[in-house]
Amino acid sequence: MKKAVENERWLMELNQLDAKTELEQTLTTELTKALKKRGFTVKHNGTPTNCAPGGFPDIEFWDDHYQVNVEVTKTTKSSADREYLAIKDHLEKSKASHPGRKCFVWYVSPETHYRMVNAIREFNVTNKAEADLKMMPFAFSTFQLFLDKLIHSTKDEYTKEQIIGLFSNYLLFVDDERVLKVLYDSLFSTDETLKYLIESKEQAKHQKTIEELISGLTKLEQDLRDYRIALSTDAIKNVILLVFIKLYEEKREYGDVPPVNKANSILGFSARI
Repeated sequence: MKKAVENERWLMELNQLDAKTELEQTLTTELTKALKKRGFTVKHNGTPTNCAPGGFPDIEFWDDHYQVNVEVTKTTKSSADREYLAIKDHLEKSKASHPGRKCFVWYVSPETHYRMVNAIREFNVTNKAEADLKMMPFAFSTFQLFLDKLIHSTKDEYTKEQIIGLFSNYLLFVDDERVLKVLYDSLFSTDETLKYLIESKEQAKHQKTIEELISGLTKLEQDLRDYRIALSTDAIKNVILLVFIKLYEEKREYGDVPPVNKANSILGFSARI
């Protein structure tokens, strides 16, 4: 029991690790535990006392068929935006260097900012005709859970093909919660604790959405009166009804993948703000 607790201390400490001297080094160690037994070679492109230099992925793992760059950062929110171009460049260089391998990216951060999610989704959709060239974002907590499952399982329980197969769900990588659900649906569907965690997150998000919707509609009603767009109660109700009809039509057409580049899209607008 004591050994198990010691092995999992890194899970609790990930957010506290020094970005230069500890974060990439620790993740390399844990990735090796998870992936070496599945036939992958894991390499940290930095040193024991320094992070990877510019021009290289932080960590990479590969076999004869697959190459995955692992890009890890402690930057959050809009500060993470600058990471994207470098990550894209590293992936394209990996593909050029290893044309015989299918090349991918795991992007790992405390939480995935919506602009990074949008950039990743746009890249993935642009490369939808390719069998590879996909990126998958992970929040720290999700990546920790993922690696812990792989470390404490046999190579046959979660195979390398199943792990790489996660990238086929790229259209579902719309936020950190959905990525966690992809892991559950694809690999860990018998984990009742994880199922409860996902349901709790979904309920909390649903409640927050309702509260924001009520607040937004209240503001919309007042704005319609203030700008004299609609003054009567019936007129205001009709405008709000049209908004809901438009939203319903978009949900039916696009499902859970908001068209972020469509200028007149309500779903796209909500994904951009």
